[in-house]
Amino acid sequence: WFFPGGSPATSTEGSPIVNYSNPGVFDVTLIATNNAGTSTLILSEGIRVGGPPTADFGLANDNLTIVLTNLSTGADNFFWDFGDGNTSTAANPAHSYSSSGDYEVSLTVMNACGSDVMVLPVAIIRRPAPLYATENPSSGCVPYTVYFVNRSLGDYDSLRWDFPGGMPATTDIANPEVVYQAPGQYDVQLTLFWANGEEVLAEPQAITVLQRPQPAFAFQLDGLTASFTNLSSNATDFTWNFGDGTTSEEQNPVHTFPGPGNYNVTLNASNQGNCTRAIGQTVFIQPSGTEERPLPEGVRLFPNPTSGEMRLQSEQPDWYPVQWRLLNLQGQVLESGTAHQDRQWELGAWPTGAYLLQFFNEKGWWTASVVRY
Repeated sequence: WFFPGGSPATSTEGSPIVNYSNPGVFDVTLIATNNAGTSTLILSEGIRVGGPPTADFGLANDNLTIVLTNLSTGADNFFWDFGDGNTSTAANPAHSYSSSGDYEVSLTVMNACGSDVMVLPVAIIRRPAPLYATENPSSGCVPYTVYFVNRSLGDYDSLRWDFPGGMPATTDIANPEVVYQAPGQYDVQLTLFWANGEEVLAEPQAITVLQRPQPAFAFQLDGLTASFTNLSSNATDFTWNFGDGTTSEEQNPVHTFPGPGNYNVTLNASNQGNCTRAIGQTVFIQPSGTEERPLPEGVRLFPNPTSGEMRLQSEQPDWYPVQWRLLNLQGQVLESGTAHQDRQWELGAWPTGAYLLQFFNEKGWWTASVVRY
């Protein structure tokens, strides 16, 4: 017998036992002889001797995740221990850690001839992630205040906000309030500073600020009827409140008031961005006749009749201011004005006879007959 690589290398025994110390593939040669001659049998690569596997691997670290590359040889099975209580039997696994820290990753490789282990330390550092939200919508009407909330993840040393076009334009406050005074679209950037550098979240046109409408109107009176002309700009929808319990959504309404008096007319204008703005004017509807309408309780004109001087006195402090007119019985206006407190008139310049004093405020209108003797 010939056993290259074996021990013994040769033998004349009929059934020898041969030991192989190294793995590999080996030939066996048997030569048989007798009186008739010799015969040779060669068994090429007839013996295959295996060895234990060799463990080897590399890894790549990306934030909390490692990607493992198995470089082992001669292994049939694999067992990974990631050092955080998690394991895997995949050949080339990836694993994500839940937190930063120092871990040991071990790979055990196995085959029929044995096993081998390799251990590598790995430092997991969680990269901070800049995140934010806003407490109110990201679009609104000028001037618009946005309430930013820092929701960043991970450990970092400091932060900086950048708000081009806002007030403030930059700040290191965690949850800032930013005011935008002009319509437009604005970028937002949040930067986190940490031991290994900085992480940046940049969002273009994150905030939209819309223009408000500019309400304005004029009106013309014809008796109890007012024709309104809408002079608003940057507006698409309108709501009128005429101060008498009625409203309109027409652009240029014509409205008839129920009677003489002061009416606070309000125009509320809005646009497609749901931005609104209101403006109001007082519309004074004058009485068309000379009919008497008694003064309210607590309001007095005295003395009446009078030789010249007449005094207005009110026990209702909220009755003022009140507009007044002095008329003759033909309805001609002789004097007019506004009283902000108790006052007196001098009628001595007017001929003796009967006159009318009319009063108007937001509560209504009244006409009192006065006599000058």
